[in-house]
Amino acid sequence: MTLAKAMGNGFPIAAMVARGDLARAQTRPAASTLGGSPFTASVALAVLDYHVKENLAARAERLGARLKEGLLALKEEFPLVGDVRGKGLMLGAELVREGKEPAGEETDRILEAMKDRGVFIGKTGAGRNVLTFLPPLVIEEGDVDAVLAALRECLTEETERGG
Repeated sequence: MTLAKAMGNGFPIAAMVARGDLARAQTRPAASTLGGSPFTASVALAVLDYHVKENLAARAERLGARLKEGLLALKEEFPLVGDVRGKGLMLGAELVREGKEPAGEETDRILEAMKDRGVFIGKTGAGRNVLTFLPPLVIEEGDVDAVLAALRECLTEETERGG
C-alpha cells in the first residue's frame, strides 16, 4: 500500500507499507520524490502519533455515520438526492432529476450556494452530479451539523427554483 498527502499534514512525504516478505522481495534500487528527509519523517511520525492519540479512525467512523445519516435524511426529504454512498467521512450524494438522469446543472448551483455559505465540497461522477464530502479527520460534530443545515437550505432553494 502506498500513502502520501495527509500523512505529512501538508509536508511532502510518502510511504510504502507491505508485509515483511513482500518488502524483503524488493531488492532493486528505487527513487523517491517524497521520501528521505529526516525533517518530514519527523513530521509524519508526529502526525501518526496524533492520529493514534486522538483516535481519528474511530472519530471518522462516528462522524461519518452522523454525516451519512443526515445525508440519507435529506435523500428522503428531497427527490433531487438520488443516492448516498461512501464510507467513513468520504461520502457522496448523487443528484438526479426526475427519471434519474444526472442533475449536473443543479449540482453546480448547489456547489456555489454551499461555497457562499462557507462550505467547500466537491463534485465527481460520470455526470458530474455527485456532491463529494471529504472533511478533515478533525471535524467536530457541530461542523457536520452545520454542513447538513447548509445543504438543506441549498436543496430547499433548488427545489423552489424548480430543480
